[in-house]
Amino acid sequence: MIKDSIKMSWDNIKSNKVRSFLTILGIVIGVASIISLITIVQGATDEITNQVSSLGANTITIQAPGTPLKQGLSDNDLDRLRDLDNIEGISPTITKEVSISSNNETMQDINIKGRNNIFFEEGSEKINYGRGFNYLDLESKTKIAILESEINKDIFLDENPIGKNI
Repeated sequence: MIKDSIKMSWDNIKSNKVRSFLTILGIVIGVASIISLITIVQGATDEITNQVSSLGANTITIQAPGTPLKQGLSDNDLDRLRDLDNIEGISPTITKEVSISSNNETMQDINIKGRNNIFFEEGSEKINYGRGFNYLDLESKTKIAILESEINKDIFLDENPIGKNI
C-alpha cells in the first residue's frame, strides 16, 4: 500500500512538472525568507544590546558627595552594597581638583579621579598608553596614573608618558 502511494505520488510529480516545480520553489522561498528574517532580527537585537551595554546599561552610578559631617560612602556602606544580589563589583571614585606639573610645565585646576581595578575590568575606558589598574597595583600601592590625552599632549607633548614623573 505504501509502495503504491509513493509510486502514484511520483507519477503525479512527473506528469505535472511545472506545478511541482512551482510548489517546491514556493516552499524554498518561504523557508529562506523565514530564516533570513529571523537572522536579521537576531542580528539587530544583538547589535542594540551590545550598544546599550557599551553605554553602561549594566552599571549603576550612586553619587554620595561628602559634607562637613560625612565624607561620602563609608567602607561599611560599600560592603553592604557589595553584598546585594546581582552586584559583580563596586568601583568607588574619588574626585579632586589639583595642580600637576612635569617637565617644568604646570597645569592648574585639573580634575583627578581615584578608581580601583574593578572600574577597568569592564574595559569602559580607552587607554592610549599603558593599561588599567589591576589588583596587585592596589595591594602594593603602586604610584601610577592614567593621563587623559589632552593632558598628555600639554605636559609631555603627546609622547609616550610611561615611566615619566608627574
